[in-house]
Amino acid sequence: MNFQIPDIDTVASTITELRHHKLAPVISIAAAAGLAVYALTTAIRSNTKTPKGYKEIPVADGRLPYFGHLLSLGDVPAFKLTELQKKHGSIMKVYMGVQEWIMISDPLMAHEIFMTKGSVTSGRPFQLYTHQYYSINQRGVAFPNPDKRWKNARTATLDILAPKNVDKFSPILEFEADFIVKHLLAATLANGSVEVIKPFQAAAMNVVLTTSLGKRATSLQDPLFKKIIHVVDTGMKWAGAAEDMSSFLPIITILDIIFRKERRMTDFIENTRNPLFRSLIKEARESNVDCLLKSLYERKEEYDLDDDAILVTINDIISAGADTIAVSLSWAMVILCHHPDVQQRLRDEIDNFIKIHGRVPTFQERDAVPFMISVQKEAMRYRSVTPFGVLHEATEDVECRGYFIPKGTVLVSNMYAMHWNPEVYPEPEKFIPDRFMNDTKSMYASANSRIENRDHYNFGWGRRICPGIHLAEVQMFNVMVRIIAKSVILPTLDKDGNAILPDLDRARDAGLVLQPFTDDVRIVERTDALL
Repeated sequence: MNFQIPDIDTVASTITELRHHKLAPVISIAAAAGLAVYALTTAIRSNTKTPKGYKEIPVADGRLPYFGHLLSLGDVPAFKLTELQKKHGSIMKVYMGVQEWIMISDPLMAHEIFMTKGSVTSGRPFQLYTHQYYSINQRGVAFPNPDKRWKNARTATLDILAPKNVDKFSPILEFEADFIVKHLLAATLANGSVEVIKPFQAAAMNVVLTTSLGKRATSLQDPLFKKIIHVVDTGMKWAGAAEDMSSFLPIITILDIIFRKERRMTDFIENTRNPLFRSLIKEARESNVDCLLKSLYERKEEYDLDDDAILVTINDIISAGADTIAVSLSWAMVILCHHPDVQQRLRDEIDNFIKIHGRVPTFQERDAVPFMISVQKEAMRYRSVTPFGVLHEATEDVECRGYFIPKGTVLVSNMYAMHWNPEVYPEPEKFIPDRFMNDTKSMYASANSRIENRDHYNFGWGRRICPGIHLAEVQMFNVMVRIIAKSVILPTLDKDGNAILPDLDRARDAGLVLQPFTDDVRIVERTDALL
């Protein structure tokens, strides 16, 4: 979640250009309105100070009038906010313009806030795209507030994505993993390197498409893949906080109107997203292929779901399934480029299994490859894919450990800081592949167990925990074991043949997810592969 704030020269040139278009009066009105809102917000806050007897929540350094902390977050806010959280403690107040966020970096406190008190901390703060356009009047499971309709949609989603149902599609997951590894090897051979995010998106999307809708894209050039990935990428970008700046800085609301941002969102949903998904849903319902969509329609009355709710829910499943899995695998690739010794240990472990069984291990056999499980979990800890998850909002006043959190406060699980908490993960700044060697239980089991037993926190909390955990971890496991069994992951080369290691300290804003800044590597076929 990156906040790309224009520098002062850009702002000045934009205002000058607008003046040339005779919009100066409008800008003046916008400025006056924005300052009025800021004054009103400040006045309201001054009347809602921390009640007597409660501890003050520390405010992060660097706050400016009106802009709050927005101008000081840098290219990767997760890095900056983690530094601030180290200084200010496990609970910290940050101002995103006029909007107040409370960030939590202690897993135990987060568990208390988001799970023990989850009945009043599972709301979603209003965001223009997610609430007004994407979710079609608060449908689906990702963004609506937890009302009865949301509960019905989530229960249905949990049912269809339960491990017993996902495991029925194991042959599909394994086929797609084999398919994408062949693609990566061929692309590297043909081009010298390969950018891995799109291929991983294709593999993840095919798994979700096949299991949910009974069809798949044949390649990255398939029009079906291009159409769906366009919808996924656009939706992920607009769902990010950076695209909702008018909520943080009301002064720029008028600019959204001037540049017809809302019209573009309406056009995207009504003329691109909805027609595509309605067509896919109709085709799936009329086919003879078993898929999860049919389960939704079979239980439509039981869960009180209408057609729009099912459309948004399928969009939720495909977007989350395609993007977060692909980014997780991409981070694993660029991290492993830096650690050839870790790759060798992984190869030895996988090869030992192959020598005995004549094939790669299945997810159900993960206890036989504990180092693989540990590396996979450590990569997800080391670089959080969704560093802040999806934002929560307190729907009632909340008290936690002597702190008062008023109704309407935006609550942020700072997973990046949690994963770099030295009290939970010693030497968190280091990639330590053995960190989880004694913990081969599934991430699904871990995420739904006691807080003391959780391995990491990427899948969220309580009522908002990701319903597709099992599908995600099985798919990532299948891809990883095949890549290790058949290839070596190497950095790209410059014109002189020198290795160019990916920069792990930089990242790329993709809305809700944080992608590697550079995701091109070489997936080179092993000369000693046993399969």
